[in-house]
Amino acid sequence: PSEAPTPPSRRQFAMAARSSVRAFRSGRARATASLTSSAVKEKVHDHETQHYKDVTSVYDSTFFYGPEIKAFQMKILKETVLKGIITGKDNIADLSFADLGGGTGVFSSLIHKTLGLKKNILCIDPSESMLSKAKELEGVDTLCCGAVEFAEGVEGDAFDVVLMKEMIHHLDLKETSQVFSKLKRGIKSGGQCILMTRPPDPNYPFFERAMEVWNDNATPSKVILDLLSKAGFEKGSVKVHSTPVVLNKEKWKEMVRSRFWSTFSRAHFSDKELGAGIEEIDKKYEANKDGSLTFEERMVVIQAFKQ
Repeated sequence: PSEAPTPPSRRQFAMAARSSVRAFRSGRARATASLTSSAVKEKVHDHETQHYKDVTSVYDSTFFYGPEIKAFQMKILKETVLKGIITGKDNIADLSFADLGGGTGVFSSLIHKTLGLKKNILCIDPSESMLSKAKELEGVDTLCCGAVEFAEGVEGDAFDVVLMKEMIHHLDLKETSQVFSKLKRGIKSGGQCILMTRPPDPNYPFFERAMEVWNDNATPSKVILDLLSKAGFEKGSVKVHSTPVVLNKEKWKEMVRSRFWSTFSRAHFSDKELGAGIEEIDKKYEANKDGSLTFEERMVVIQAFKQ
């Protein structure tokens, strides 16, 4: 593309990004070629696309997207952003923010409100179904494209903060490396890239095969830090936050049955296999006297800076 004398507006960038998405889709076989066969990746991609269509209506109503966990996560994010606030930026409200993999935009809108941002937060997600809800929320602009496409199309110095919350497990290592390398260009000098994810071997009442699927898709924080460093980010750090959870056992089983996380999607389990897994949960985890299960929610926060 020809160079412009000044950076384009966010609206112009959105239009350009959508155009790049159309071009990407027309050549998907080439773009998705990686360490695994393109046919396998395409099948998983299709399952994930359908998964998020299926769960859009109930996504934000499940426990992990309810008020308790959102408050826990928002407190963590605010502390992290403030800790790394840009030198000379004396008002957090002036920050320009992108939420990469922002889904329904509910957390994006909460960020906008909690931090009192003057500019709308840009919520990016490849699921049009999820973004249809985000478009209705206050303080949120939307862009429908994947992480790699966004990173490749983002203009220089566009954002002070780019958040990648609960989405890095959808990228393989090659894609993660591509995203970090390209995304750095779109972050302002002194700006920060923040990842919020969950660790391998979480303290959830999973059935055995679900834990295996989770761990197969979980990227260790050390690997993420190494990739950020190779992409040119500096002062990388990792902090693990935790909070106790008390959840009704029957509610948990119903959440698993609804395939609320992609761990339980049809890419991994048929109805019969998921049913067997729920039976395993029933036998493996004994409820408290009040019918609840007690476990720990852990959130890994990885922060790095563009100097």
